[in-house]
Amino acid sequence: MNELHQHPEVEAEIDESVHYLEARSLWAADDFVEELRAAMRKIRLNPKHCHFTYHEYRRCNIPRFHHAIIYRQRGDGVVYVIAVLHDKRHPDYWKKRIIDDLNPPP
Repeated sequence: MNELHQHPEVEAEIDESVHYLEARSLWAADDFVEELRAAMRKIRLNPKHCHFTYHEYRRCNIPRFHHAIIYRQRGDGVVYVIAVLHDKRHPDYWKKRIIDDLNPPP
């Protein structure tokens, strides 16, 4: 199973989605977290499973909740999650984070 790292803003995106869903239904929030975890496991097991969305970045959809995980597999085998986005967000907003992915802190 591949190691998984994520951009610092990913946790805030997940929290925002969970809080939004909790305001509507605790079950929906719990289900979202479970489906997100399942998608992350799928990515770790087989990073090449999902389709390319931009250069070497791939998109793993979570259709029930209209979300997607944007990630790439680095040359060292690490899977880097750059965004967890809702389908209503601008589809390219996460691209400004590519510089952080290509130049990670030491």
